[in-house]
Amino acid sequence: MENKSENHFQHNNKIELLDGRILADTINHKLRRIIVEENLQPTLAVVLVGDDPASHLYVNLKKKACEKIGIEVSTYFLDKQCTQAEVEETIQWLNNDETCDAILVQLPLPKHINTDKIINLIQPDKDADGFHPDNLKKMYSNQATVFPAPAHAVVRLIKSSDYFRSGLTTAVISNNDIFFQPIKHLLQPYNIITTYYSPDDIELINKESKSADIIVVAVGQPNFINQNHIQKDAIVIDVGTNRQDNKTIGDVDFDNVKNIAGSITPVPGGVGPMTIACLLENVVNLHKQKS
Repeated sequence: MENKSENHFQHNNKIELLDGRILADTINHKLRRIIVEENLQPTLAVVLVGDDPASHLYVNLKKKACEKIGIEVSTYFLDKQCTQAEVEETIQWLNNDETCDAILVQLPLPKHINTDKIINLIQPDKDADGFHPDNLKKMYSNQATVFPAPAHAVVRLIKSSDYFRSGLTTAVISNNDIFFQPIKHLLQPYNIITTYYSPDDIELINKESKSADIIVVAVGQPNFINQNHIQKDAIVIDVGTNRQDNKTIGDVDFDNVKNIAGSITPVPGGVGPMTIACLLENVVNLHKQKS
């Protein structure tokens, strides 16, 4: 899959800064070349429910990235008061639309909408985010066309680190294990043992995180991870995006850990751009699979 030519980083004192923007640019350039050389016309439909500012921002970023490489995007806006049936009707309509290669439902959905039901309703061969159970099964049996974009982004960033090697241990601290399972699977070929921790397991995290070679944190809590959780030369992947003092910061206290960790992703500019690049890759793969 990926190789070491994808390694791009900058050094900040002794720490290796894993720049997701540079790595994402490499993937996006490759996708753009494929689209032009093979005369492809991939299309993506984005379903956006409600008026959450962060969701609208993420959709705009995805749309710009798509248009830059030649993916045509259509956005379908639904009111935050819309019913489950209205969202389902939109998905079914897109499932039946032959001009639509891939469908993305921007998460999170309003609380009254059943997210699992919506994801399961997307046709697996149009599932841009790679979350459909059928696509996850294919991934676990190593027959995947698409991968869950956030997990794929995390693993590619881990593999781009100078400190990456087989036989390491990984701690994934996240709000649910849906995010954890694909990361565990994608790291297995490298003989890496991956353990899941809920952010509520504070004592366990305090006790065991320091022994992990790789730490992935996605809890939505500023400065959740500090130097007391990190061993020397650890690879730290910060998936969190939090607003504090008009700035976007992650779940890791960057200034606190930068003199201990070996590699770290910045926020912003780390996992975010890579997740979008992995999404675009899914869309192109779904289009090629269809044609």
